[in-house]
Amino acid sequence: MSENYTIRKPKYTMDMFIMKHPEQSTEKYEEIVKMYKEKVHEHNKKVGESKYPDSGFDLFAPYDYSEHAFGYTDNRISSITFRAPLGVKCAMVMVTDMDTDMDSYSADNLAPTVPVGYYLYPRSSIVKTPFRMANSVGIIDAGYRGELMAVIDNIDSANNDLKTCLERYAPPMSRMFQICSPSLEPFMVRIVEREDELGITERGCGGFGSTGV
Repeated sequence: MSENYTIRKPKYTMDMFIMKHPEQSTEKYEEIVKMYKEKVHEHNKKVGESKYPDSGFDLFAPYDYSEHAFGYTDNRISSITFRAPLGVKCAMVMVTDMDTDMDSYSADNLAPTVPVGYYLYPRSSIVKTPFRMANSVGIIDAGYRGELMAVIDNIDSANNDLKTCLERYAPPMSRMFQICSPSLEPFMVRIVEREDELGITERGCGGFGSTGV
């Protein structure tokens, strides 16, 4: 159950399912779940109570991209380009039917009704690394229910290879990317226990280029 907040009535809310990859240890998975729960609590509190809440919700690198076969080998696109799996599946909705008589709001009682697309942006701190988001910004369609991924280029390839840079600048639990609502307005986040709680869509898990563009 989400906490109630009394100042802001957020326009958007996002459900997030935290994935466990087959080769990821239970201990590491439980660690990242714990970190996300703490982050969601902190984020929602700011959205509900702060005059100046954050526009984005930060995502953690779920494992060591430089070591695991399913992390490095399976996602290396070229000598300088890497598809970084973010270990979460999400669904965002716009709140259109809030009860104006309510005096408190949470991620559970906002009566979300309209699925919306959202954005995946690099955090400003990415400038401290040799990575740049290959497509500048990720546009996540309202019906996409697959794992979120970010394609990054290593702009320091002349001095350090991709694997070395991943090990040095993108360790487990590091944060390079964030989710933002369509209007950059603040939004509530709720962690769901089952993937089907995100909703079933025609698009489903179809990822990059799946719409034929």
